[in-house]
Amino acid sequence: MDLHLDDRLLHGRILHGWAAALRPRRFVLVSAGLPGSPREPIFAAAARELDASLLCLDPGGSLVPPAPAPGDFWLTDSAAGARWLVESGAPVERLVLVGLRDPAGHRLAEDLQVDAEPLAVLRALWCRGLLVVQQRFPGESARPLPALLPAAGDAKG
Repeated sequence: MDLHLDDRLLHGRILHGWAAALRPRRFVLVSAGLPGSPREPIFAAAARELDASLLCLDPGGSLVPPAPAPGDFWLTDSAAGARWLVESGAPVERLVLVGLRDPAGHRLAEDLQVDAEPLAVLRALWCRGLLVVQQRFPGESARPLPALLPAAGDAKG
């Protein structure tokens, strides 16, 4: 399964942009900030508009991720959420980086700028054999991330 990583999850536009292209049956969102928040019903309403269901998982909670189902769209808003999902045994085959925007972080590519901690998580996942790619828009060719990773001593920016 693909897991999409985009820190813009909290505004919800990602649901509409990717959903138009992929027409998922279910959105599975992994976020420490969304489950139980006032924004969760907004995401649920957006999913219903797209004729999809919504499942929110908190990586700090005790809920075990469900098995992927045909028509799922898996999304997280943090590298920590991706790590939790992989470590929970979810069959993530590919981590698709859509957008990460830490203005003080390492610039990996357009729409990919991460601080040291999420960068270390991404590297660790890649070292475990997870395919990590960048794909900003549906239909755009995915680019492998390893070529984008800076060397350990590279400067920011």
